[in-house]
Amino acid sequence: MAPQVVARRDVAQMATATPVGTPQDDEALAAIESGVFDTILYPVNFVCHQRGNFDQEVLKAAAAKQMGQLALKAMAMTRWAKGTKRQERSHPKCWYQPVDDPALVALALRWALGQGVTSAIPPGDEKLFQIALNVASLEARLAPEEVTALRTVAKNLDPLFARA
Repeated sequence: MAPQVVARRDVAQMATATPVGTPQDDEALAAIESGVFDTILYPVNFVCHQRGNFDQEVLKAAAAKQMGQLALKAMAMTRWAKGTKRQERSHPKCWYQPVDDPALVALALRWALGQGVTSAIPPGDEKLFQIALNVASLEARLAPEEVTALRTVAKNLDPLFARA
């Protein structure tokens, strides 16, 4: 079943396109092209970008429509190993294995923010949220060696989302 796109108007009367289920470029692009939405909430992640060829078309389309772009999953690494029980996870509130090393969090968030997004939403884990807040004031632009470091981390990981 294809994911749905939910339109929601908040108190400021701003429409937000949020893919429900596994994000697919076609659904996100259709939401952007509809002209109904002011912002898009979409996965913007270095592993998905490097290994899954995921996100750039959607981000370019949203920018062309001058939409606000909110990133989620910027601090994701990969899925938990199959069979890992919630209580065995280092971060049981996350359905995916998050980046939790502060130096790598800084690179991952700075990379996501460097993709033109307005904001990056950290995972719903209190410790990870605090790490993200500590990174918030850093310069977003990555040096070439930092981009290389992220590519090295991503090369052996399976992305959460990949372009079909």
